[in-house]
Amino acid sequence: MSGAVRLLIIGIDGADYEFITRWLDRGHLPHMSELLSHGQLLKCHSTLPAYERRPWWETPRVCPSLWRRLSDAGLSSGSLNVPMTYPAEAVNGVVVSGVGSPALSEAAFYPRSLREELSEAIPDYDLQPALEPGMYPPAETFIEYDTMRERASRFLLDRQQFDVFMVVFNGLDWAGHGYPCQDNDDEGVCLEVMQSIDEHLGSIVERSDWPKTPVLLVSDHGMHRTTRQVNLEKLFIKLGIMRVRSERGAGLVGASGGLVIRAWYLAKRVLPSSALAWLRRAVNRPRKAVVRAMPSISVDWEHTIAVPVGPVGAVKLNLRGREPQGSVSPEDYEAVRRDVIQRLREAKDPASGAPLFSQVASRDDVYSGPLIGGAPDIVLVPGPGDLGFGAATTQKDLSICVRQPDLFGAPGECSLADLAPTVLHLLGLPAPSYMDGQVLIDHLSGEPAKRPVEIVEEELPEPESREAETTEEQETQLTEKLRGLGYI
Repeated sequence: MSGAVRLLIIGIDGADYEFITRWLDRGHLPHMSELLSHGQLLKCHSTLPAYERRPWWETPRVCPSLWRRLSDAGLSSGSLNVPMTYPAEAVNGVVVSGVGSPALSEAAFYPRSLREELSEAIPDYDLQPALEPGMYPPAETFIEYDTMRERASRFLLDRQQFDVFMVVFNGLDWAGHGYPCQDNDDEGVCLEVMQSIDEHLGSIVERSDWPKTPVLLVSDHGMHRTTRQVNLEKLFIKLGIMRVRSERGAGLVGASGGLVIRAWYLAKRVLPSSALAWLRRAVNRPRKAVVRAMPSISVDWEHTIAVPVGPVGAVKLNLRGREPQGSVSPEDYEAVRRDVIQRLREAKDPASGAPLFSQVASRDDVYSGPLIGGAPDIVLVPGPGDLGFGAATTQKDLSICVRQPDLFGAPGECSLADLAPTVLHLLGLPAPSYMDGQVLIDHLSGEPAKRPVEIVEEELPEPESREAETTEEQETQLTEKLRGLGYI
């Protein structure tokens, strides 16, 4: 419906700046190239992915969502497959929840009747494939799911008018987990998936008045292959930061998923699909043995001062009064944290002797604002090269920007946090004073570039409840799907 959309936002999960620019230079992405003929590709720092893992559908929303702010301003919006939107909230428009929804129940849609309408239009619509951990399907599977998003986008855009429409494509990220992009590849699964997304860009943009309609292409992080992981639990034990009653498992820095998984990656490059199907069944048993051999520990909390939380570089002190079995007194918090930071900064890669982490910082160096108490006490970034955290086969670093993280940012570069206030400015709306980031005024054109940036003083509201009824079976299914994709 031409002219209906005032702003298009298209998310490409896991699009790496270096790969995207190379593919553009070599003519592999014609639709994106056409969009960039009226715009620019910015290097932009991602948000630091340090958080404590919990079920996404239970995570409270601390401030009103972008869709809520648009609704309150009288603007309509369509949100399709955007993560962290479950349960779907009532807005002036439509919501189809994205990854993180435990099921495509009515709670994943607004209005609730949209579920039946979308199912009739796209009977096979689903959120994400169900995969065995480490056992990845061919590119066609990821392309199929991205095609579902494109078909759903066309359905929603033809169904009604929106001021703002956003869709997220996940296929490139999923492909990158199982088929890491190679530095010199002009072919392969990642490029094949990205080329399908490029086709979808053309189809969706056709339903706007581009180039009059602004289009934002957004990625949440880049991606490169890791071949070794830092076993944080083992490291913390070695440094005397953490003590355990019993343990078994791997060394400080181990192979990425073991030789079984490495062999699987090689086989996917050289074997036909029929042979891969047989090999997948044959490898499944030893793969499970590798998983069973992963470290298992029982923490001695009385003598533990800090622990890693999840596989993303977050560290929490065992603070008395905050943690169930806290051993660090509040009076000693700062001194203990400085000591832990120093020990971690001195930790060395046993293979090269180089620092194990490129950056070790306190939360006060990274975050600010009234919610800083919910951040981890210390944030870690793995050293450059092939190191990663945990059992993931990819290291997610930065958005459609740079591949290696810079914890503190740099002058002249943008941040993902700048996108929300920029979206509001493009729509003629003020940004709340508590919102991180700034309007990218120097990169805009036309009337928005001439209009003064408006900030409105607002206090951070109370967190919103996001509770939704989910069955144990739904939660188990979601957990297994996330584990299969490498998120857990």
